[in-house]
Amino acid sequence: IAEEWKLIEPLRKWVSESRPVFGTCAGMIFLSKEAKNQKKNGQKLLGVLDVVVDRNHFGRQKFSFEGKVASTLDNKEHTGVFIR
Repeated sequence: IAEEWKLIEPLRKWVSESRPVFGTCAGMIFLSKEAKNQKKNGQKLLGVLDVVVDRNHFGRQKFSFEGKVASTLDNKEHTGVFIR
């Protein structure tokens, strides 16, 4: 989307001006200098965060799940969401 809307260079400029950015998951991949296991001709990276990320290191998102978790805080069972 950023490439299609011609936002790559404006976003790089934003970061180069020491503006705040925050990226988790796909955002961190987008900000990174290098991404392992990237599809050929895949997502363009901003290259502004000096890290190498490993896409889907813990599995693809489709393998996320919910499960019951016992809590020692209140001695109850809760639903936990485990995002891969």
